[in-house]
Amino acid sequence: MAEQVPGGMGERADLDLPDLELITTLDELAEALRTLRVARGNPSYRAIERLIERDGQPRVPFNTVHDAMAGQHMPKRQAVLSIVRALNGGDAKRWLTAWNRVELGRQGLPAVGGTAGSWPRRAPEVSTTTVGGISRIAAVNRRDGASLITNAPSGQIVDVVHTLAAMPAENAAERLNLVPAVRVAAVLAGMDERQAAAILGYMRPAVSAAALTVVEPAVAGDLIALVRTPTSACANILRLIPAGSGAAIISTIENWPAFLDQVTNLTGADILRFLMEMDDGAVGQLFAHPNMPARGPQFLDGASSEGAARVLRAVPAAQTGRWLDSVNPTQVPRLIRNLTDQEFMPILGEMTVARVARPLYEALGPDHLIRLVSLMPPDIVRRWWDQLQRERVLSGEESEQLRAAIRPRS
Repeated sequence: MAEQVPGGMGERADLDLPDLELITTLDELAEALRTLRVARGNPSYRAIERLIERDGQPRVPFNTVHDAMAGQHMPKRQAVLSIVRALNGGDAKRWLTAWNRVELGRQGLPAVGGTAGSWPRRAPEVSTTTVGGISRIAAVNRRDGASLITNAPSGQIVDVVHTLAAMPAENAAERLNLVPAVRVAAVLAGMDERQAAAILGYMRPAVSAAALTVVEPAVAGDLIALVRTPTSACANILRLIPAGSGAAIISTIENWPAFLDQVTNLTGADILRFLMEMDDGAVGQLFAHPNMPARGPQFLDGASSEGAARVLRAVPAAQTGRWLDSVNPTQVPRLIRNLTDQEFMPILGEMTVARVARPLYEALGPDHLIRLVSLMPPDIVRRWWDQLQRERVLSGEESEQLRAAIRPRS
């Protein structure tokens, strides 16, 4: 009998998931996913894969589903999101926040026990606590000021926020540079976003990155989008945020492709690191931004075969053909390695034959290349035949194969 695949079901009333806000380790995340699976009728991993595909989400192979639930490898953010949505696991943001904490721990950064985004976004106008020594943060040297911030009782965080907000951003940053990431996050999350962003820009990039990784992605997105000075600060911070966490943060920013385009000194390789953690729709969304197509060769320069394939699949063939024309011809075989013949053929038809004929002939081999070229329209086949003849690489039999493909097809 065919296995029943869950779908379209409401949440079970007796769903007893672990407290997602307390998840900090890979084992705990895997256990929560296993519990969700059992609560949904314990479908097989292949059934979950089919359900994900049926819902139109990015494909997650059944062995990846297994690994995520076994806790053998850290699953990608998108994989967890697809599994949770397929199994009706509730608020996806809570799952992604839990994933973020686990990723934080893997990076050797401190994790928080509660929901990072639960800290107040604004400090109250009037403090209800006794300030005591907190007011000395600005008066003492930066190390002693950092100690006061670190050791302040949780009830006095509001006073810390008020004190730092009244200081020049550079001076506040000098003190927060010496404070643990979790406390920095708590302070910045309670501050006006523009003040917090100004301080972030002057902090050491590693400290800023750690603090943004601790808070909820939407809070981090609000802050990083406002970092303006120094001009290189935003890029320096983003480079130090783990790829999965960075993807989660960036995707919360309104019109995030425009944001990435405007970040000074952020390279194509920097952006591609985050794109690898996003779905194919996000890649297409990025290159739909008016300024991004011109930067395409930057993304391909030095990209892995997997990274190049993600970009090449998401962009129209006419555009990717021009991009590949502009890179070093000897790099083209590496960039297309992960594409199927069906994916590569439209791109191949758009490329300048004179630039890539020999590198592709040598990389793909004559049989493979001739098979691809022979399936193209006769006029394109003729361009390839002419060029390969000039390159003097075709044998008599190979030349005849291409000549036959040039003749009008009945």
